[in-house]
Amino acid sequence: MIAPVFPLPNVVFFPHTFLPLHIFEPRYRAMVTEALSGERLIVMVLAREVRPPGVEPAIHAVGSVGRIEVAEPLPEGRFNIALEGLARVAVGHLIPAPGQYYSAEVSVLVDALPDLQDPQIAERKAGFLLAARRYGEQVLCGDYPAEILSDAVPYDMLVNRAASFLRVSVREKQDLLCIDDVGERAAAVERWMAEQFESHQAIERFARRRPANPGLN
Repeated sequence: MIAPVFPLPNVVFFPHTFLPLHIFEPRYRAMVTEALSGERLIVMVLAREVRPPGVEPAIHAVGSVGRIEVAEPLPEGRFNIALEGLARVAVGHLIPAPGQYYSAEVSVLVDALPDLQDPQIAERKAGFLLAARRYGEQVLCGDYPAEILSDAVPYDMLVNRAASFLRVSVREKQDLLCIDDVGERAAAVERWMAEQFESHQAIERFARRRPANPGLN
C-alpha cells in the first residue's frame, strides 16, 4: 500500500485513537487535499528531525495509518482534521509527491493478541483497566476522556488508548508503538503508570507534611 506520510517530531499516533490536527503548511495542505480525493488515509510517523519542504524526511520505521474522519476546510487552504487510527505500519521506501510532501510504501503490522478466553488474560485486562482509570483520575487529575476506558473496549484498543495519554517522552511512546505483542505492550504501559502513580503519591505525601510556613521546621 502507498499512502502519504505526515512526519511530526512531537506526536506518536496509536491505532484505535483519535488525533486532531490543524493543517497549515502548504505541503501538508496539498497532502490532505489529495488524501480527501481518495481513500482519506494518512500515515503518521515520528520524525527524527525537522527538515524543510522538498527534503526527504528523517523518520522512524514504524508509524500508524489513520483515516480522515472529519475535515473542516478553512480560509487560505488550511484544514482542521481528525484522524482515526487504524493499524500500525512499517514505513518503507519514501516517494516524492507533488506539493513537496512524501508518500511511502507501507505494510500493516499485525498485533499478537492475547486469548481473552483465558481466565488469566481476562484478569490481566481487568487489572489493566483499573490501573488506567486510577492513572487518569490521580496522575492526570481527570484530564482525559474517561469514556474511552470501559469494560466493553477490546484489550488492544484499551492498551493503545492508555499508551496515548501517558505522560512520557515521544521516544518512549515510540518504543511502545514498536512492541508487536499486545500483552507485552500492556505490561510496559502498566509499568509506566505504576511508576508515575507512585511518584505522584510521594509528592502528595510530601505536600501534606510540609509546614504552612516554610520557615518553620
